[in-house]
This record gives sequence, structure tokens and C-alpha cells, in this order.
Amino acid sequence: PLHLDGKPKKKKPDELDQLATSFNRMQENLARDIIRRETAEKELRESENKFRVLYDNSPDMYVSVSPDDASIMLCNKTLLKETGYSKEEIIGSPIFKMYHDDCMDDVKKAFQQFVETGAIQGKELILKRKDGTKINANLNVNAVKNEEGKILYSISSWRDITESKLAQEKIVKYQEHLETLVKEQTKELEEKVMELERMNDLFVGREFRIKELRDRVEGLEGRKD
Repeated sequence: PLHLDGKPKKKKPDELDQLATSFNRMQENLARDIIRRETAEKELRESENKFRVLYDNSPDMYVSVSPDDASIMLCNKTLLKETGYSKEEIIGSPIFKMYHDDCMDDVKKAFQQFVETGAIQGKELILKRKDGTKINANLNVNAVKNEEGKILYSISSWRDITESKLAQEKIVKYQEHLETLVKEQTKELEEKVMELERMNDLFVGREFRIKELRDRVEGLEGRKD
């Protein structure tokens, strides 16, 4: 503000104090904001590191897939270890590369389900190692979406169920073996019963013929008397 003579008006001491206080408060708020942001960033980094450790060392195989072209965007170390591929061989490749030809039709249907719904639960499929051997796996998929609900990528997990499948197959084979034994023993028992019945029929028939002959003999002897 100016005086009528055009000279600047001197600020009152209390106005200067207020300005200084406001400025100091702004500095304090700014400092607190910076500290909060730095703390949040540090916690985020720590959280990301923890997630990465858990992700890479999970007993399950993890992979993230694009819904647009089925390309692999991310995978964990467990997948590399279990399949024998390097990270460079997997990232950017189509997800279909990871599956065995024996289940490819089911794989394509599963991928279409992910694109349409964003979720797959408990789908049994067969993975293929780099050397061509099979891994029986249970697939579960959840989608990461943007604010508009568009699917950005999947968080997919494969759990190796090869050993449980082999154990299941052994149980089935053992049950079939037991059923075969029961059928064989039942057949053998039936044959023995039939043989006993035949022998019994022969014995009864023999006894009947003997009685018949005895009656005839007695009849003949009665006539002589």
C-alpha cells in the first residue's frame, strides 16, 4: 500500500510477524510432507522387496500373462527351477509354450476364460519342461485391472500335483487289482460250488439207484419165498 504522496507504507510489526509465522508454518508443513512421502516410499520399497522374496521363493510357480497377446510378462524363480528355462527364454514368449500338447485344447479354453472373466480356479493341466517331460499342475488365476475394470495382466499360479496324481493312479491300479482278484476268487468259488453240486447230484443219484436196486432184489427174494 502507498501513501498519498506515493511513498510505500511501512508494514506494522504485527503484520511482519504474521507473515513470518505463516512462512514458518508452510516450511514445517512442507518438511512434514517430505518426511511422510519419504517414509511412504521407504515402506513401499520394503513391501515390494518382501513381496519379491515371497514371490520368487514360493513353492508354487508364478507367472503373469497379458490378456492381449498371451505373452508372459513376469515369472518367479520357482518356475525357472521347475521347468529348466531361463528367464530370457520365458519372458515375452506366449504362455502356450509352457504347456504340453496333450492338453493344448484345454489350455486355449482356459486362456479364453481368463480374458472373459479374469479368473480360473483349480484347473488341472499339464506343463512341459524344457526337456519335454511333463508336470501335472493345478492352475489358479486372478486378474489385475485398472480403474475402468480392464484386465491388465494375470497373477497365475501353478501347483505341482505330479506326485499326488501318481499316488492317485497307484491307488486306482491297486483297486483295479483287488477287484480282479475278487472276481477271480469269486469265479473260482463258483466253480467249486458247481463241482460240489455236481458231485452231490452224482452221490444222490447213486444212492437212489442203489436203493432202487435193493428194492428190486428184495422184491425178487420175496417172490421166491
